[in-house]
Amino acid sequence: MDRARFIVKHCIALSIILIQLFSTSAAFCEPPDTQILEKLRQNGVNDDADAEFNLGHMYFSGWGVKQNYMKAMEWYKRASDNGSAKAQNAIGVLYEYGLGVDKDSAEASAWYKKACNNGLLRGCENLQKLNQEGHSRKE
Repeated sequence: MDRARFIVKHCIALSIILIQLFSTSAAFCEPPDTQILEKLRQNGVNDDADAEFNLGHMYFSGWGVKQNYMKAMEWYKRASDNGSAKAQNAIGVLYEYGLGVDKDSAEASAWYKKACNNGLLRGCENLQKLNQEGHSRKE
């Protein structure tokens, strides 16, 4: 991976994490400039799961782009197709809360299970939470 691509990906990922941790201070964060967005989109088109996940998360949160859960789902699905357990978990969240899709606990459970099976602890936790609430698909 070339150095510029590495830096862009990790800066975006760090920014997203910081926004999630300090959501009340999100107003102080500058949105990514057009060049960064274009680079992420380019990497996403080239089946880069991290870039696809980051683009999905930007649309999910409305950071630097207009919030759009359906576009978030598109990018998360692309990232999932390229092996991203984080994207599989994010898709579960969209289904669990009905964000851009019909609310569907069984579908959320299936996506959380994929994320969990791919080693994402958060996916396992979300799956367990749904099971405890009695909303998951009975298998």
